[in-house]
Amino acid sequence: MPSRGAENGTNASRTDCRIADLVLQNLMLSNDDVIRSMTISDVGRYLLHVDRSGGAAACWPWMRYRRPSGYGMLMITGRRKRAVRASRVAYYLANDALPTGLEICHSCDRPECCNPAHLFAGSHLDNMRDAQRKGRMRKPPILVGARNPRATLTEDMVRTMRAELAAGLSIAEIAAKHGLNYSPVVYACTWRTWKHVL
Repeated sequence: MPSRGAENGTNASRTDCRIADLVLQNLMLSNDDVIRSMTISDVGRYLLHVDRSGGAAACWPWMRYRRPSGYGMLMITGRRKRAVRASRVAYYLANDALPTGLEICHSCDRPECCNPAHLFAGSHLDNMRDAQRKGRMRKPPILVGARNPRATLTEDMVRTMRAELAAGLSIAEIAAKHGLNYSPVVYACTWRTWKHVL
């Protein structure tokens, strides 16, 4: 006959295993599963934090916490507490479904918008193509020479310094004469930078 202590130890380890299984299941849940398990309280909090005052055609901005990227976040407080994107919640409440493996894209290009009329499901590639088509994927211009706000030289200074180097002055003498550090002068005079200046 097993002792009382051994029986308690077995029950304790079973309880620990159940707790570990529940924690693991919660970690393995996707955000979409968490959205599908929202409570009435979660839906009510969501509706309180969306500004729908602009009307049906206007953007409905999320009025609570937003990530630095601009996307609104809602904390689902049901059995599985987790922060999810407010736009995904809006799409789910309007369509009663979430597309598996797809993103919720904004036709208005405002990440804080929760108006279901402005949301559509698409792949990441669809989202990137939409952004490119609307001109939001342009690379910033490369600022060369004096147009670069960090430039310490001008085109005329570079021409003068190169002429002085050709006339026999050393890089250190040129830098001292112009009141500059050694590095930008040596880079400009040896054509490592300012290559566009002839």
